Amino acid sequence: MTVTVCVPVWNGEAFVDETLESVRTQTLGDITVLISVDKSDDRSLDICRAFAAKDPRFRVFAQSARLGWIGNVNWLLRQVNSEFANLLPHDDVITPVYLERLIAKLDSHPKAVLAYCDMLAFGNRDAVLVGPEATGDLFARILDFLYENAAAEAWRGVFRSEVLKKGCYHEEANGAAADQVWLLRLVVQGHLVRVPEILYRKRQHDHSIVAKALTKNGVPTDSHWADHCVSCHRIALAAGQWTHTQKQAIATASLIRALRPRDYAGLGATPVESMTSLLTSIADYAQRLSGLAPPGSDLMRPTDFPDKLRTYLEHSLWRLLARQAVRKFLLHRRLRE
Repeated sequence: MTVTVCVPVWNGEAFVDETLESVRTQTLGDITVLISVDKSDDRSLDICRAFAAKDPRFRVFAQSARLGWIGNVNWLLRQVNSEFANLLPHDDVITPVYLERLIAKLDSHPKAVLAYCDMLAFGNRDAVLVGPEATGDLFARILDFLYENAAAEAWRGVFRSEVLKKGCYHEEANGAAADQVWLLRLVVQGHLVRVPEILYRKRQHDHSIVAKALTKNGVPTDSHWADHCVSCHRIALAAGQWTHTQKQAIATASLIRALRPRDYAGLGATPVESMTSLLTSIADYAQRLSGLAPPGSDLMRPTDFPDKLRTYLEHSLWRLLARQAVRKFLLHRRLRE
């Protein structure tokens, strides 16, 4: 068996038939498709079973209790026993040559643990999505990831299943950006390489599970993103025997990641009511990084700041962001030379 396509499904009756049909028409014939239908309250299970009845390569599993998105993904990954594997959400669509092209890319890059392609977003937002590669030595890959990788093109790639033997499963981190934490664990294992073709269509819609990953009751929350950045920082520090300078560089990259404006899962840039609220989230992140504040704890409210302090912070943050941008450029260039 060459590749296992893992399809986590939950309340996907509107889209899952189109997704499965795109897998059925792959030019690569040596595939197994595992479909795990998390306990749903729509016709998802019936649709998947009807589809599998027509193609023996498809196997459907009905979960009797709700696993949640992360639990369902991990359940599927634990069933994989092929050389390669792929995670395909129930609402996305792949072109017929998708698996063939990505596996060929992995075959030609023995240091790569995952290959991915360019994507076309459609639905609520139309856009071409191109994710950066992670190559070079371990330190360079980690820095590149922390600086640049905040989208999910690579998560939707094909990976070598041997990474699962090293514990590369998804972790909660309050459900925030679990795909990115997983990708960083893969970066530690090897290279992420890109096929520069649009072979994947990512559906953007209001009911997407991933679109809610950084929200609480529908409102974007800085604390979830801070939790994610803390997780990334801890994984990066544990990945090697770093020098003091390298540890400083990783910490800087992690902080810059926390500073980044977010254009996540089709939400568009997360609105920040004031520069003070962004500074508050940075301070909160620094406390978590130092172990002074537990993940998930509430942020300070900028409205609690005295007016003079709030004005000072708002003006000062612009200078902070400018200094960080220059420092990022100079540091990254020096470390790569």
